Amino acid sequence: WRPFKAISKFPEGYEVSYCDGINGAYKGSINSKEPLTVFFRKEGWIDIGGNRWAPEKHFDIVDIR
Repeated sequence: WRPFKAISKFPEGYEVSYCDGINGAYKGSINSKEPLTVFFRKEGWIDIGGNRWAPEKHFDIVDIR
């Protein structure tokens, strides 16, 4: 397994929430179009590092190796 990149489907400034686990507690939000490194995919969620999980449906996968 190798990390890959994903970008929010939403415009710059639109907040996409992330949680501390799959269906976990709210931990913060992403409001940038900067590519994020994805370390793992599971059950429709992506692990963006630092124990942060976001719904994959809100992101476009841009770099799978």
